[in-house]
Amino acid sequence: MNADKEVTVELASDLTALKCKVKAEKIAKQGTIQMTGSFTATAEEAATATGIDITIEAMDTQVVYGETIPYDPASLKKGKFSYKRKVGKGEPGAIKAFQFNLTKGTFSLTATRIELAAGLHSPFAAVIRFGDYAGMAEAGEEVINGKKPIPLRLLQGFEDTLQADKAQLKLGTGKKEGKDALLVQGGITTASLEPALDAQEWTIFWGKDQSFVIPAWNLVQVKGAKYLCKKYQDSQGWVVSGLIDLDKCVYKIVIKDADIGVAESPAEFGMQFGAFDETVSLPLTQKSETVQVYP
Repeated sequence: MNADKEVTVELASDLTALKCKVKAEKIAKQGTIQMTGSFTATAEEAATATGIDITIEAMDTQVVYGETIPYDPASLKKGKFSYKRKVGKGEPGAIKAFQFNLTKGTFSLTATRIELAAGLHSPFAAVIRFGDYAGMAEAGEEVINGKKPIPLRLLQGFEDTLQADKAQLKLGTGKKEGKDALLVQGGITTASLEPALDAQEWTIFWGKDQSFVIPAWNLVQVKGAKYLCKKYQDSQGWVVSGLIDLDKCVYKIVIKDADIGVAESPAEFGMQFGAFDETVSLPLTQKSETVQVYP
C-alpha cells in the first residue's frame, strides 16, 4: 500500500468503531492503534479476495498508513477469520492482529508502532477492503482513549499547533504595582521535526497588543528537543523563564515584573519563532480582584 498518496473511494458500508486506543510511541512519527467495532462483510463478498487492504486515513482521505495482509477464503471457518503476527523489537511497525466474525458482525484491529505518513487527528478512519467489500470505521473523540484526547505528539514533525491547558495572570499591588506575573502552559507541536529553537528569536504574545521578545540563544537546548530559558531580563525589567519540550510536546512560560494589566477576556496568547506562528484564545475567569485564570 502507498501511504503517501491521497485516495477517494466510494465505500459500500459504513462500519462503527466502538472502542479505539491510540498511543504515541517514543520514536517521533510512530503510533499504535487498537480498534474494535462492527463489521458488515458477507462470505460472498469475501469469496474472491486474496488479500485484505487496511488503511488508516485522515477524514480528508489522505492515507496515513497502509498495509495488505494475506487472506485465503479457505481460512474462513464458521464465519471467523484471524490474522496474527509478531512485531519484534527493532522491526518496522506493522499490523499485528486483525480478526473479524461475520456471524457476530464484529472486527478488531491492532497496528503496532506504525510509521505515520502524516499527522494523526481526531477523527480518523480504518478502511478495510477485500474481495467485493469495502468499509470504513470512523473513530472520533467519543471512542478514542476514553476521556483522554488523542496524543498531541502524533502531530510533531507534521503540523504547527499550540494549545493552552492552564493560565494565570496575577496583578502586582502596593509596592509591586505594575509588576504583574503571567503563567501559561500547555501543548505544542512543530511542522519541523528539529526546528533549532536556540538559534531563533522567540516572541510571546499576550492580549491585544503586548509582546515579549527573547533574543536568539537565550532558549538553550539542554537535552534532545528540550529547550530552557532561565530568567531572561529585558531592558524594561520584565523577566521570562520558559520551557519548550518537543519530545514531550509541552511548554511552560512564566513572565514576571511586567506591566501587563487586567486582561480582556477572551485573551489572545501566542508564540512565534521561525516559521511557527500560532495563537489561541483563552476565556479567562476572575478568580479574585487581582487574579485571572484559565480554565
